[in-house]
Amino acid sequence: MNIRHFFNVELTRYFIMIRRPIPVAAQDIGRWLLIMQLTAAAAVITNAALLCFTIPTGSDEHSVVFQYLSPMWVFFLFQYIVFGCMGIFAYIVEDIPSDVSLMSLISNAH
Repeated sequence: MNIRHFFNVELTRYFIMIRRPIPVAAQDIGRWLLIMQLTAAAAVITNAALLCFTIPTGSDEHSVVFQYLSPMWVFFLFQYIVFGCMGIFAYIVEDIPSDVSLMSLISNAH
């Protein structure tokens, strides 16, 4: 068996036997929303920990906050501030853009 025949058979098998999945419409993103929210929460917690526990504390000008609060309090405050901002943005920003909801109303009317 020569190499050309082998590649021809493999390419034929790849293009004929393996097909692309048929796209199916979904109502929403389902479980992926929870996964993205958990990933965002983990990112906030780890970034807050990196910021608060790796900044050098002392008498330099970059650690003014640490002169009055311990790094643990800064860690918790930073998390609450960021999670609060995330909640405010989630409340303010619409889940469905206005032009998409308008188009769905028009399509449902017909």
